[in-house]
Amino acid sequence: MAAVINFTRSGGASLESLRFASSLSTKQAPARSCDWPELERLLPDGGLPHAVVEITCAHGAFAGATGVCVAAVRAALARDARAWCAWIDADCTLFAPGLAHAGVDLSRLLVIRPPRALAARVSVKVAASGAFDVLVIESPHASRQDKLVRKLALAAEQYGTTIVLLAPPHVDPWPVALRFEVARAIDGLEVRVTKDRFGRGLAKARIPLSLRHAG
Repeated sequence: MAAVINFTRSGGASLESLRFASSLSTKQAPARSCDWPELERLLPDGGLPHAVVEITCAHGAFAGATGVCVAAVRAALARDARAWCAWIDADCTLFAPGLAHAGVDLSRLLVIRPPRALAARVSVKVAASGAFDVLVIESPHASRQDKLVRKLALAAEQYGTTIVLLAPPHVDPWPVALRFEVARAIDGLEVRVTKDRFGRGLAKARIPLSLRHAG
């Protein structure tokens, strides 16, 4: 069963207890594997960077994009027995049996459910704890997030965290290291890389979707 924090005044103490510095002390690869070769071949770094990544859902729904996040979490927990991951789930939509079916070790996944009004503040606090290899943040609003993203980026750089923002389509660009758009297709996912921090060539492809990658 995943550890769940329904936000209270005592939430900070729970984060303090999850400061596993040793899980982040080993030398890191340039990017974090998702154990999904078809996706990794498309991404500029061959995986998700230790930075803020935005996944924009083409049709305003997180289906498909959630599968990418689940793959990243599963791979991080499988790679290091000391690792923990966190998921900011303000709308309480995360389905634990589905995560378990996809192979996620729920005993090392912290699910945090803050009120929407406090989601940004809680997200920064969780990122700044340095306790997590992968942090997923569901961002249902398309308003400007520059300030939030910069704070998250500082934490990602300091601790080597991969922070994934799940976002609906929006006009104003956010200062993320990598952005790609995901849409469900009949036989898989349509993935289009729309931003890379080093300006490398952008790409688009359809990749297969197996049951263990389903979102």
